Amino acid sequence: NLSNCWLDCTSLTTFPAIAFTANTDFQYAWYRCTSLTSFLVTDMSSGTNFTYAWASCTSLDTFPAIPLTAGTNFSSAWRSMTSLTSFLATGLDSGTNFSYAWFGCTSLATFPAIPLTAGTNFTNAWYGCTGLTSFPALDLSSGTNFTQAWFGCNNVGFTSFPAGIDLSSGTNFS
Repeated sequence: NLSNCWLDCTSLTTFPAIAFTANTDFQYAWYRCTSLTSFLVTDMSSGTNFTYAWASCTSLDTFPAIPLTAGTNFSSAWRSMTSLTSFLATGLDSGTNFSYAWFGCTSLATFPAIPLTAGTNFTNAWYGCTGLTSFPALDLSSGTNFTQAWFGCNNVGFTSFPAGIDLSSGTNFS
């Protein structure tokens, strides 16, 4: 259990290449590490709970290609990472809860074509991502709740929603 481990370490600028292969709970692990600019963790593949894990890491501009293959709860995981321009995480296809996941990531211009096929809750997932200029045709066919999912994605470059995006199970689009 690494929940709350580095919470509010506001002077922490780099995090080393460590493999957390046996850890499952990363809830609030690096929450509000506002000076963090480099995150080199190599393996978190056993992690299941990433609620608020990196939320408000406002200086981190790139999220590395870390396998998060067992993760199911990504609620607010990358919330308010206002400097985030590149998102490279892999293995999110087991995730079910993506509520507020990228909420307020205002510098993110493009979102990668990553599998989010098991996701059911996308409430406010990309809310306020004002830098988005494009969005891929993701398979969101398991998603049911899309309440305000793309609210505030009002960049003038974001002029069309992708054809082929599967929202067929959606029941809430308020």
